[in-house]
Amino acid sequence: ATLMAENYNMKNIVFCGGFLMGNKTVKQILSLLCKFKRKKTVFIENSEFAGAIGALLFNNK
Repeated sequence: ATLMAENYNMKNIVFCGGFLMGNKTVKQILSLLCKFKRKKTVFIENSEFAGAIGALLFNNK
């Protein structure tokens, strides 16, 4: 994510999905990595179905 953000000059990186639910350790690691790369992390709450919606939209193209 940080590499893509650098390639497109993005300042924020948005993370979502069920793997973040209740996983404080993963959030801390992602935040630390992004901070090292001078990027701001954004964690979307209640986004556990974002991957399924993305897959559905991709399949309907």
